[in-house]
Amino acid sequence: MASSSSLESTYLAYVAAINQRPFRGLSEHMHSTVTLNDNSMPLGEFEKLLSTDIDAAPDMRFDVSMLVADEAKQQLGCRIEFRCTPLGKEFMGHQVQGPVKCMEHMFYQYREGKIATVWWMPGEFVTIEASEAMNEDALCPRPPLIAGISDYSLSLIIPVVTHWLTAAVYETFQHFGLFQRYRIHSSEEEMAKNTVSRRECLRGVLLVQVLQTGLGIALGVTSEVEMTGHEDRDIIVWASRVHAVGQMILTFLSSSGVNVRALVATLSRSALVTPLVASAPAEHQVELWAAKLIYYGLISALRLYAALWLADTWVFFIHRAEHSNKWLYRKFHARHHELYVPYSWGGIYDQPVESLFLSVGAFVVAVMGTGMSLRESMVFSAFSSAKACTDHGG
Repeated sequence: MASSSSLESTYLAYVAAINQRPFRGLSEHMHSTVTLNDNSMPLGEFEKLLSTDIDAAPDMRFDVSMLVADEAKQQLGCRIEFRCTPLGKEFMGHQVQGPVKCMEHMFYQYREGKIATVWWMPGEFVTIEASEAMNEDALCPRPPLIAGISDYSLSLIIPVVTHWLTAAVYETFQHFGLFQRYRIHSSEEEMAKNTVSRRECLRGVLLVQVLQTGLGIALGVTSEVEMTGHEDRDIIVWASRVHAVGQMILTFLSSSGVNVRALVATLSRSALVTPLVASAPAEHQVELWAAKLIYYGLISALRLYAALWLADTWVFFIHRAEHSNKWLYRKFHARHHELYVPYSWGGIYDQPVESLFLSVGAFVVAVMGTGMSLRESMVFSAFSSAKACTDHGG
C-alpha cells in the first residue's frame, strides 16, 4: 500500500501523463479496466474519451489546485482546472468561442498502485481572454539542443566547426588528387600567383574567426534568453487560420456544385489521410497537422530564404562598392585578393574590419530582418560558412 505522500506523487505523475504531448496513454497509471461514474469500461475506451478532447483542444492542460489523499482507504480527491483553446465551436458538449477554462472535482480509488475507479464532477465552462489564456508561468528557458552545451555557446561553435569540416573535404580532394580536372587553377598556379603563404593565410583566417566569435559573445550578453512553452498556443492560432481557410474552400466548392460531403468522406478513407485522423475527428486532426507543418516547416523555410536574400543583397552591394571605389579596395578588400588562386578555408581571409562589416553585418541584417530563432540562425550560419568555403574551393 502506498503512503499518502507517495499516493499524491503517483497521482501527479498521472496528471503529467495526461498533459504530455503527444498523449501516450495511461497504462502505467490505470488498470486495464476502469470504472467512470459507475460505468465500467476498458482502459482503451477511457483513453479514447481523453484523446478525443485533447485532439479537439491540443493545448489543453490540467493543473491541480487542491489535493487530499487517504492512505488507509487508498482514495484521493482533487480540485483540478484545465484551460484550452478548442479548434472548433463545440467542445465537450458545450458551444465555445475562443479560450475557455473549467474547474472540475475528481475522486479516485486506487488498487495495487493504479487507478481503478474514477468519479468525475464536471464544472462550468468559462470564457477567458486570450491574454489570460497564455499562462506566462508556463514559459521556461528552452532546454539545450545538446546536453551540457547551451544553444548560445553552440551558435558560436557551429560556424567555426562547419568552416573547417567543409575545408577538410576540399583539402582531402586536393591531397588525393580527386576531381582535379574540375579545378579552375592548378596547384602550380596557386604557388606562383598567390602573394600570401598558406601559413600567413591561416593566421589571418584564425584572427577573423576570433574577432567574429568575440563579437558574438558581446552580442550574446545583451540578448534575451529564448523561452519555450508558447508553441502549442501558436499552433492553435495557425490551426484556427487553417480552419477558416478550409471553410472558405468548402463554401466555394459547394457553391460550384461539388458534393462536399462525399468528397470529405472519400478523402477520410484514403491511405494518405487515414493515418493522420485515426485517433481524432478528421477535420480537427488534419487542421492540427497542417498547422504544425506551417509552424515548424514552412515558416522556418521562408525565414531561411528571406535571410539568404537579405544577406546576399548586403554582400553584393558592399562588395560592389569595394571594387568600384579605389580607396575602399586598397584599404580593405585588396587583402582578400592576395589569394589570387583561392582555396576553401581561405574564403574568409579578409581584412578584419571588412570581415566584421561585410560578413558579420550580413549575418546580423539577415537574422534581425527575419526574426530568426537562435536555432534557425545556427542553420543559417552553418550554411553560410559552408557556402563561403565552397565559393572559394577552387
